[in-house]
Amino acid sequence: MTLETSRNPDYAPLVKGAIPQAPVPQTVHNLPGSVAASGSVTTSLIRADGFTMIAAGLTMTQSGSLSVQRYLDDGGTQVQGAPVTVPVTANVPANLDVLDGKPFAAFILTVANGAGSASTITGFALLLQASPSNQQDSAADGSSVLTSAGVAQTLFGGVVPVNGFALYNPDSTNDLWVCEGGSAVANGSGSVRVAANGGWYETPVQYRPMGAVSLVGMIAGQKFTARRW
Repeated sequence: MTLETSRNPDYAPLVKGAIPQAPVPQTVHNLPGSVAASGSVTTSLIRADGFTMIAAGLTMTQSGSLSVQRYLDDGGTQVQGAPVTVPVTANVPANLDVLDGKPFAAFILTVANGAGSASTITGFALLLQASPSNQQDSAADGSSVLTSAGVAQTLFGGVVPVNGFALYNPDSTNDLWVCEGGSAVANGSGSVRVAANGGWYETPVQYRPMGAVSLVGMIAGQKFTARRW
């Protein structure tokens, strides 16, 4: 495995698990501080390194535009769709976000000056963020009570959570057991104990449930708190 060693370690792709977002330093993006009249400037070709979201912001003394072109290769030869562009108003902070989830390996930012006199760039910031899905997870509530003592019941109406789920036990004295892809059994193989008085179970990061979720407890009417996403 070849490691990238030419960049700040806080920016390197290998920190994705520990640092889900990272600012791109000026030494990497190399964007000039000014744009000639009716001209444009670009950053260096920037490798995405596994980060999937781009956020850029700046202020210019003249109106113009800010755009990003993505590439499927890290050499910048195979374009990924059309550039994403936002207008820039003179002396008003502008922001460009690329969050559509399309895969890319590298990108270039372009700042264009639409005025007939030179424009100064201030406050430029470029942030990359890593996300497994490129979209926010929509959570749904599955909280309820046990309908029967010692009988497994299905959570979330039998809907298999797309990304994960969590179960919390607010009861002060009675445990719960949860199982996915089968029927929950107290102290049974394949079931996970959720202890009384605030115990909880959450699916691990980047783990997707294998089937519908069920739970069981020994007291009918026992409350539980559940979320799926």
